Amino acid sequence: MNSSLTSKDYLKAIGYPASIIDAVSQDELDAHPAPIVCNFNPQMIAFTWPSNRIGATERVWSGAGMPPGMANFLEAYGISILLPGQSEGFHSHLSEWEGAGGPYDEWYIVLDGELELRTEYGDFLLKKWDGVYMTLNAAHQIRNPKWSTKPAVYMSLSCFNCKSTNRWDSTIQDKYGEFLTCSEERFGYMKEYKRITKKRRGRGLPADYVIGTMRPPETDQGGEVSE
Repeated sequence: MNSSLTSKDYLKAIGYPASIIDAVSQDELDAHPAPIVCNFNPQMIAFTWPSNRIGATERVWSGAGMPPGMANFLEAYGISILLPGQSEGFHSHLSEWEGAGGPYDEWYIVLDGELELRTEYGDFLLKKWDGVYMTLNAAHQIRNPKWSTKPAVYMSLSCFNCKSTNRWDSTIQDKYGEFLTCSEERFGYMKEYKRITKKRRGRGLPADYVIGTMRPPETDQGGEVSE
């Protein structure tokens, strides 16, 4: 167990009664740790993800998790709210880069509304309480269909930074250490997006990007996504 998670100061800071925590030995806390509570507000970080060139519209996302390297398996969870027509980017968690920080497996669970899951092999309609398991290299995009009449909410559970390494950190941070959103700014994401759309087109699946405030990807003559 990571010692930071069983620190008495940390446990008191997140709301455990000081009188009880102070009376318990550190050895007992290390052997039988306390669950870590992350209240939706104010402990969760909320921000608006911008539209981008790999198929995402502007959308609201909130998340909470342990600092990098603390968790053994599931490290973070996020709550996403998509209005009709909104979507995340079409992307994969690439084993050659994102796998360097530990397994970046991920679960998506629909909490309300209906969502469309797009993959490079086919599309699925997800309803409330449906779940999707994403393993490394599995291309995916979640969007609220344009014909929908209500917002959709889904939760993601992931091992985002369980075994963080500098190689992993370099794929999600710019040279100033600022966090890079799930977009073409991350290493390999635009190349992977072009591969996904080419595969979908070859299999007779719509390879469209979402029309919004973002710019479409570069195309060569004939409207095909360039390599």
